[in-house]
Amino acid sequence: MGSIINASLKNIFQFKSLIMVYLGIVLICALAIGLIGAKLIIEPIVNYGMINESNLRYYIGIIGYSTAFILTGINYCVLFSVPLTREKVNRVIESLLATASSVKEVWFAKSIALFIPGFLIGVIIPYLLTEFFSLTYLSSSYIPFANMWIVLSTYLAVPIIYLCLSLLIHIVGLVGNVENGIVIATIFLPVISALIINLLARNVIALDTPIFFICNIGIALILFFICMANSSKLNKEDIVLSCKN
Repeated sequence: MGSIINASLKNIFQFKSLIMVYLGIVLICALAIGLIGAKLIIEPIVNYGMINESNLRYYIGIIGYSTAFILTGINYCVLFSVPLTREKVNRVIESLLATASSVKEVWFAKSIALFIPGFLIGVIIPYLLTEFFSLTYLSSSYIPFANMWIVLSTYLAVPIIYLCLSLLIHIVGLVGNVENGIVIATIFLPVISALIINLLARNVIALDTPIFFICNIGIALILFFICMANSSKLNKEDIVLSCKN
């Protein structure tokens, strides 16, 4: 499986223009979230003395979580379609299935390979952003003083959600049209992120509670169960047929 993951990562990074587009979108979104967070959320309440240090860390946590969720999701909207389509057209998938690798090994390896870039971006940039806000407005590091549930939701639950999403869209992309998989990703990202951010902004649910972490894990479990319910559709005949079509 490791060799398939490495080969898949190389295939993804062969598309230099695609990687540049991806990094450009990530940078723009990170800057936008940072500016919105600073100018519309943090600075107004800091300037008017409307918040204490504990609450300020909470709002920084919301910015970090939102950044992680959005930036990780962008990976699936940009890097999924083109590499997998190329592998299907060039019969790379057929060649893999002709080896000793099982269908599920190919499925898991492809899913993990796509997950890795999003995971790295979705951890590094949110961490740097929260550190920047913390050092600017709190003069202290964020992580040592952050609530455990905020950290778990941002750096554990979000990656688990997107790993399950990667498994789902690869089922769709392998046995059917790759574009159907990207449709799922492009619908999932704005709908779920908008829902969660609205719930947080309206104080319907709190980021620093175990309930929020459990809700995130619940989303991941729903995706996982959908994958398991459809995993029986993964068979060599249907995958090969989809490659020819």
